[in-house]
Amino acid sequence: MSLRSNKISDFFSRRKDYLFKSCPTKRGVDRINAKHDLKTRMLGYIEINMIRSNRLKTKLLSFFKNDYFVLFILYFLAWGVMLFNVGGLNGDGYTYTYGNDSWLRGTFFYHGLVYGYYEWRFLKTLGEYLFGNPVFFMRLLTFSCLYLVACVYYLLLREIKTFKVKHAFYITTIFMVYPLFQARESVMFLLYALYLLSFMLGCYAYYRSLQYSKV
Repeated sequence: MSLRSNKISDFFSRRKDYLFKSCPTKRGVDRINAKHDLKTRMLGYIEINMIRSNRLKTKLLSFFKNDYFVLFILYFLAWGVMLFNVGGLNGDGYTYTYGNDSWLRGTFFYHGLVYGYYEWRFLKTLGEYLFGNPVFFMRLLTFSCLYLVACVYYLLLREIKTFKVKHAFYITTIFMVYPLFQARESVMFLLYALYLLSFMLGCYAYYRSLQYSKV
């Protein structure tokens, strides 16, 4: 009888130890919850980063497929070489850039470009201040203005809706890269590029005003 009672007591003691070992303590529960929270946070962080990377990828793809980006690449391939001519001057570019100020003033005034003289002086001084080289700054500004002229031209063709979007793109590309007006490389044509851009912006603004007046 004593042997049987000892076996029963041993069985219940082992069962008791098993129950106590299998049931986690408060500290163990806290550790499990902490691990679960950390895992959840890590998964959330990874998911957020994946969403952000997908958005960035989508934005980059849409940017590289943008018509204006493609136009810029084509324009740079056609005329970007002018930017590498950092200090070269041709024609009357030297006298207009480094000539006597009284002669320059008289030349502009003689041709009726009173405002052009002050614009030229301002842009020349600004180029010297920013780059230390007014020639590069003038070529960069001419390059940028003529690219913006092509962009405004493309906008007008799309707004008029006489052509389809792809046809407007092709016409703008031909207008932009056709090998005419190669004198744009000369710094003397900076003011021409600025005036042409102002004219195209005025045409676009006038057309948009007509559209709003119809509404």
